[in-house]
Amino acid sequence: RHRSSFDIEWAYLRELRGDYDFARREFRRLSDRAVPFDPTRRDHFRARLYHADMLIMDGAFSAANELLADAYDQLEGGSLLDRAELMRHRGHAYRFSLDFAAAESCYARALDEAWGSPSLTAKLHTNLAESRCWHNPDLAVGDARLAIELNGRLDSKIEIAKAQAALGVALARQPIPDPDQARSACDLALTLAEKVTYPAGSCFALQALVVVDLMAGAPESAARNDSALLERVRDLATYGHLSVLPAWLRGDGDAFRARAGQFRDVPFPSLTARLARIGPGPADVDDDLQRPGCLPGPEDGE
Repeated sequence: RHRSSFDIEWAYLRELRGDYDFARREFRRLSDRAVPFDPTRRDHFRARLYHADMLIMDGAFSAANELLADAYDQLEGGSLLDRAELMRHRGHAYRFSLDFAAAESCYARALDEAWGSPSLTAKLHTNLAESRCWHNPDLAVGDARLAIELNGRLDSKIEIAKAQAALGVALARQPIPDPDQARSACDLALTLAEKVTYPAGSCFALQALVVVDLMAGAPESAARNDSALLERVRDLATYGHLSVLPAWLRGDGDAFRARAGQFRDVPFPSLTARLARIGPGPADVDDDLQRPGCLPGPEDGE
């Protein structure tokens, strides 16, 4: 049991530094070995949680959500903080698949169960900002600033970097945009992520910079930051789904079609419907909706 716990935490640290290939293999191995699954065992719980989180990074949102939901159900009456962590990660599965209403519902439930943990509470406010910045920017600005304050008390630079990226998106997407402050927030996010060697944070910041550039009327800069983002997710061999939304907002139909498969279990019509709620995309994408096998997702009501 102690060896498993050590292996899990070692793989997690390797993941944070960008060695996703190693982390992916280890989390799957440790999760597969945790049979029969006992959510009250710390090594079983962490193995399941981190394996599901890696699936989310790789775009397998439904598979991750099923693993997390099963563990959550089995923990009924168990540790509230463990249940909150599982629910928070379910929120990630919905947020990265662009189902923001479901994501925020998960984050709100997790907050109800995380009241005893300053660290988890601060992370959840970051997550709310990361979700709301795409569809409720005014509210997201407040979420992001609270997240920066709470995580600042804990000196959690990784979370501050993520919250700054979300703040940048929110400031750029407000009814009255503030492009200068938005760019400053994104630049700070990028600097912090690189300072603490958190490659995923650099990806979040670059995605946000594409949005800021487009809202500021700087398509050439948006294209450069989009290319930098694509290069980084290719180097990491995960988080490829982060490159889809920038291609959509830039109106680059070829790039969008080449990247859309990163949403591994979201049907193409569902994906385009979710993206259309964020902003207009390539003019020629409607032609792709006629291709065989593209069935709508029932939650989107197309």
